Amino acid sequence: MFKEETKELKMSNEFRKKIEIICKFACVKYELINGNIISVKNTNLAYVSPPILKVKGNDYLLFEDSNMVFINGYKDAGISAKNDKRPAYQEMMKDMKNAK
Repeated sequence: MFKEETKELKMSNEFRKKIEIICKFACVKYELINGNIISVKNTNLAYVSPPILKVKGNDYLLFEDSNMVFINGYKDAGISAKNDKRPAYQEMMKDMKNAK
């Protein structure tokens, strides 16, 4: 059968600090889980599991090089800097405060 290989996807310190500052400012308890790259050996198939920010029962899928944040899966693109003139992290803070 197929063998899969998993590697940890490390976040930059700058990205991690931004998330920590946002959560501390919003006064919420959070859990930050590193992402993974899962590839099938001897093929060109790979899956990137992004870093996940868990806040109050919601999972925020974060991509370091993108302004998109997905909430509770890939279906709902909750935050996009393209649709909003403010930075994406401000919108995420607003979401977290409304969840209180």
